[in-house]
Amino acid sequence: MRITEIVAYLNPFDTSFDLYSFQELSLEKKVTTVFFTIVGALVLVIGALASFRFCLQQFSVITPKPSPPPSTSESRSEAFGRAIKEGRLPSRKPAKAMDNISLKTKLCKEKLAAFLKRSNEKFGVAVDDGDCFYDAFRQGLKKISVTVKELRTIVHERVQAIHKEQGIKNWIFEALKIDTSTQQEDYDELLKTVSHTKQEIAVPLWGRPHIEGKILADHFKVAIKVCEVNVLDTILPLRQVAGVVDRDTAMTYDLVQKVEGGKRVRAIKICEVAVTEIYPEAQPFIGTVKVAGYPGHFVPVMTL
Repeated sequence: MRITEIVAYLNPFDTSFDLYSFQELSLEKKVTTVFFTIVGALVLVIGALASFRFCLQQFSVITPKPSPPPSTSESRSEAFGRAIKEGRLPSRKPAKAMDNISLKTKLCKEKLAAFLKRSNEKFGVAVDDGDCFYDAFRQGLKKISVTVKELRTIVHERVQAIHKEQGIKNWIFEALKIDTSTQQEDYDELLKTVSHTKQEIAVPLWGRPHIEGKILADHFKVAIKVCEVNVLDTILPLRQVAGVVDRDTAMTYDLVQKVEGGKRVRAIKICEVAVTEIYPEAQPFIGTVKVAGYPGHFVPVMTL
């Protein structure tokens, strides 16, 4: 076949071939012609797409898509676990200090439960997010329906009123000396944020029986009975371990672990349960709200 004939085959505008020539073909040749025509058309389409993609890759810069941000609903523990699985953080056991904190809480709760059981009582459950004292007090009111937000608002309005009437020289400011040396800072924080719940602020101001509790006792004309137990880490001689009561400090020692040499032990000092009663100014009062406390948490007291 000469070059001119090849060119004629490839030239779509060549008029030497027409439908009349196709009609003169036999059936077998018609089928063959149509088949190769379709194959040729597909090859042309695929070739055109391949050429387009090749040119696009050569002449454009594709920027990688950024990874989506983590969901805001993901908890810190879930995010930590996901980071470990993805190899971004090493998998390791909790620090020893965290184990000791859990043990302190366990021992305090056991001591508190035994103390309340003698009065045919037990401690209940309260939210553990900074609003626990208000939630425990709310449950102790029993016949009065009130929310944590309403209790915080009552405290806020009373603190503002006392500050407006008496200035900074008031009993609330003086009571803050018990808690910390940052007296002025804590007083300013009380004025500004005591009304905020966990839903409104990341770290709400914790309730204290002798301040916020006293205000609520006056408002509802109830007494508050608080049963608290706390702990203190210490190093003790071997003779002062495992339930031996130190009469000088009124604390019970519970063995945690032996230290090197076996001569002394690391122990937790568990204070005896302290009972504090707060009375309203108005007398007689209409009832008593019972609250229990262990390190970092307040809960309501209930009858068994």
